[in-house]
Amino acid sequence: MKVQINGETFSNALVDLGVEINILTTTTYQKLGITSVEPTSTLLELADRSVVRLEGTLHDVMVSVES
Repeated sequence: MKVQINGETFSNALVDLGVEINILTTTTYQKLGITSVEPTSTLLELADRSVVRLEGTLHDVMVSVES
């Protein structure tokens, strides 16, 4: 599935359209030219029980999904 975020197209994206929160990799938001994010204390527990500290939060990012 192709996803377009702020005019930048990403192939083979994983998107859950049933949620209001999505997670971008650091590489993806750097490719989009985003230089700063709002700090967050959120931790994400993965399926293997490892814990990842998120870089930060973005708000109101336009995402377009091609099917």
